[in-house]
Amino acid sequence: MGKKIIQNKYVNYALPIIWMIFIFILSSRSSFPAHLTKNQYQYASSLAHIFLYIILTFLIANALTTAKVKFKHALLNAFIIAIIYGALDEWHQAFVPGREARLSDWLLDIVGSLVAGNLFWLKINIKENKEEKLLGK
Repeated sequence: MGKKIIQNKYVNYALPIIWMIFIFILSSRSSFPAHLTKNQYQYASSLAHIFLYIILTFLIANALTTAKVKFKHALLNAFIIAIIYGALDEWHQAFVPGREARLSDWLLDIVGSLVAGNLFWLKINIKENKEEKLLGK
């Protein structure tokens, strides 16, 4: 039982790093294989930015709470780490042939991080409410 908890702790620490590597690989591609119109591409790209940063922020917050960081601090730090990573990733794209750094893409990353923060807060509150009901508070 104790060994399983330790493994999960390290997995929780590794997942945000793995996800950051995944984002880096995606943003290193000079083009995407799908044959989309410009409007379809813009829509898909916007959703991708939001989705990628929802996941990233959630994974970082989860890792920080696993490390016993207070909930509010974990959320704030996860948001800050994710938006800094988003800014660095946009900067990185400025050097990739066929790609460019866009403020609008970074703003979509921030939207994703904000959505994740709200979802994570909801997850924790639901968990706390269930525990209170079980304890009869």
